[in-house]
Amino acid sequence: MKKLLFAGFSILILATSCKKDNPSGNNVASPFMTLASGTTWNYETTDNAATTVTPYTLTSTSIDTVVGSRTYHVFNSVDANGTTQEYYNISGDEYYQFTQIAAQLPTIELLYLKNNVANGTNWTTPIAFSQQGASVNASIKNIVENNNTSVVVNGVTYNNVIKVRTEINNVTLTIPGIPFPLPVTVTQDMYAYYAPKFGLVERNTALKLDIQGQGTLIDVNTTNRLISSNIQ
Repeated sequence: MKKLLFAGFSILILATSCKKDNPSGNNVASPFMTLASGTTWNYETTDNAATTVTPYTLTSTSIDTVVGSRTYHVFNSVDANGTTQEYYNISGDEYYQFTQIAAQLPTIELLYLKNNVANGTNWTTPIAFSQQGASVNASIKNIVENNNTSVVVNGVTYNNVIKVRTEINNVTLTIPGIPFPLPVTVTQDMYAYYAPKFGLVERNTALKLDIQGQGTLIDVNTTNRLISSNIQ
């Protein structure tokens, strides 16, 4: 059961130095992600508890695909375990990712970034899925904490950066045989930095979920950093 629910909750984990805020939003002309075919990003994921580092490369393909009402651009993510596909869409000042962890789990269209909005702007995405009789409900809340800052990642200074904090709220778990939802205590500190043209340059994910009477379900503490890139 824990392995199953960990896969489901993985959907939810999708993470400076300050300048003077722009109160009306970051209106930099360059988009906050490049879709140009052939562009590559080399990232490292550090497990802060185990002190292990896992590199992976994200490459923009020449393929688009339609999902619902949006056209998503296809990216290949390659690590030691092989290649998976990621899907991103830019709709004006809004940035979406379409995510599917496994065929048995639901897909989710996640609005992960808004450009040109004031500090404090927030939006919520509901999450609900069930498998083998267990049902999970939650919501993902994203908040623009700083719409115009600077951050140093791997020795590179990125300017006009947007910092987004993510919260997992209202998590409940229903298990067959238990006539009421089990409350889930969430301890979290999750935020991400997005730079013009480069997109994600750093994400920090500290997330712990404790289920009443069941122990700890998830205890994650990772950092994703952009190491290098080749922007087309």
